[in-house]
Amino acid sequence: MCRVTNRVMFGGIGVRVATDVYGCEGGTSSPFVRGGVAEDGQDATENDDAGARPRGGRAWSSGPGPGSEHAIEVSTHSRHSARPLAPTKPRIMPAWYSRAWHDAGTTLETLQLLIIGVSQGCVYGLIALGFVLIYKATEMVNFAQGDMMMFGAFVAFSLIDAFEWLLPYVPLLGDLPGAAFAFAFVGTLIVMAGFGIALERGVLRPMIGEPPFAVLMLTIGLGFVLRAVAGAIWGNQPRALDSPFAGGTFDIGGLIIGYENVAIVAGTALLCAALFLFFRFTRIGVAMQAASQNQLAAFYVGIPVKRVFSLVWAISAAIAAAAGILVAPVTLIDPLMGFIGIKAFVAAIVGGFGSLPGAIAGGLLIGIAEPFVALHLPPGLSEVSAFVILLIMLVVRPEGIFATLQQKKV
Repeated sequence: MCRVTNRVMFGGIGVRVATDVYGCEGGTSSPFVRGGVAEDGQDATENDDAGARPRGGRAWSSGPGPGSEHAIEVSTHSRHSARPLAPTKPRIMPAWYSRAWHDAGTTLETLQLLIIGVSQGCVYGLIALGFVLIYKATEMVNFAQGDMMMFGAFVAFSLIDAFEWLLPYVPLLGDLPGAAFAFAFVGTLIVMAGFGIALERGVLRPMIGEPPFAVLMLTIGLGFVLRAVAGAIWGNQPRALDSPFAGGTFDIGGLIIGYENVAIVAGTALLCAALFLFFRFTRIGVAMQAASQNQLAAFYVGIPVKRVFSLVWAISAAIAAAAGILVAPVTLIDPLMGFIGIKAFVAAIVGGFGSLPGAIAGGLLIGIAEPFVALHLPPGLSEVSAFVILLIMLVVRPEGIFATLQQKKV
C-alpha cells in the first residue's frame, strides 16, 4: 500500500490531499505512476516556448518489494494556477487485486495460528477426557492426570529405544519404517493401562468413603511422586522422542502444516471415535455408563462396580499416555511437562465437567485462543488466557458449554 499526495489549488492556496492506494510496489522505479510523473526520484521536464517547465511533479518510493510502506508524492496544479501544468494521472493496479493479495497474507497467518491452536487444543482435550472419565465414574478428581501423561511419554521413550535395538533381529520387521514407534505406542498404552489399574487398586480404592478433600490431596501428592520418580529414572534434562512424523511439513499454497500437528489431530479424532464406539456398542461400556449414573443401582443389577472403576482408571491412564506421545514431537519430554494438566483441568470445566464432548470442546477453545492472544496481545497474556476464559465461563455459564442438568437413570 502506498500513499499518493496530490497538491491541488483551492483559491490560489496549495493543499496536499493524501490518498492510500493499494497495489504499489517498491524498487528504483514505480510501475504504477506514469504519464507526466517522473520515475527514479528525478524531475521530469518538457521544453516548450517558455523554456523548461515541469511536466509533472516528483515521485519517489521507499522500501523494496511488496508489502512495504511507500510514499509517492505527485504534485500537480489546476488550471486556475498562475502556471498551469499538464494534469497528472497516475495509473495504479486495481484495488481488488492488491486487497486480495493483502487479505491472502492475513488469511494464511490466521489459518497457521488456527492449525497450531487446534493441535494444542486436542492435547488439552485428551487430558481433559481423563479428568471427565474418572469423575463421572468415581466422583473423584485426579490432579495427577497431567503427570500420568508425562510418565507415559517417558515410558514410550524407553520402549522406542528398546524396540529400535530389538527389531533389527526380527525378520520382516527390522526394515519397516516406523515399526519401533508403532510397537512402542501400543506397548505404552498397555503398560499405562496396567499402571492405572495398579493405582486404583493400591492407592485409590482404600480411600473409598473418605472425604473428597483427602482424595484430592492424595492425587496432588501422587503427581509429586510421579515427577520425582521420572526425574530419578530418566533425569531432569529434556529429551526428544524419536517419532516418524517429527520435523516434516506440508506446504499448501504457503500454508505450512507440520506432520506432528496432523498426527495430533488425527490421533485425537481416532481416540474419540474409539471411545464413542466403546461406550455405545460394548457391554462393558454400557456398564460403565450405568455405574457413572448410580453406583448402588448398578451394583444391585450385577454390574461389578469395582472392576468398572479399575477399567476407568486404565482407560484414563492410556489416554493420557497417548496425549503425551502425540505432543512429545512438539515439546520435549521432561518431568515438568505434566503441568499442562492444569490447563486441561480448566478445559474440562469450561466444556462441562461431566461431558466428554465438552472436554474436547473446552480444550479446542483454550488451545485456539492461546496463539491468537500471544500474537495480538502483550507478551505473557497467552499463559493466563485459559484462566481468563475460565473466569468468563464461570460468570456467564457456570455449568460449562455442554453440561446440562440430567436426571440419573436407575
